[in-house]
Amino acid sequence: MTGHPVLFRADAYGEIGLGHLKRCLAMAEALRAEGTDCAFLCLDDGAARETLGPRDFAVEWLAGRVNEGNDSAETLAAAGSLATPGAVIVVDSYGADQPYFGTLRDAGLKTVYCDDFCRTDWRVDGVVNG
Repeated sequence: MTGHPVLFRADAYGEIGLGHLKRCLAMAEALRAEGTDCAFLCLDDGAARETLGPRDFAVEWLAGRVNEGNDSAETLAAAGSLATPGAVIVVDSYGADQPYFGTLRDAGLKTVYCDDFCRTDWRVDGVVNG
């Protein structure tokens, strides 16, 4: 497998369920079938560990939820250990906002947002409408 890995930033925990993570997992499995490496950046939670454990993807377990507390810095540090600038990061979370994506873009990442509400005002490189 070659090129930049595609990074997925999504969480799964009791309050929100597994939907965001499972959608990203489906995309990652399809990309892997086409020869693209993928990795996950996720809140360290038992549900996420159980879901990703048998899938054999690289995973960086994070202490915080998307865009809460020190998540931007933690996400960038984890992304830096898995990919180089120019890599794609797919964010699937209702917690993401424009400043969050700005921070990721300023660090050199290409940003993709999974948008369940079909908004058109995201300043990202790509949108996946759920």
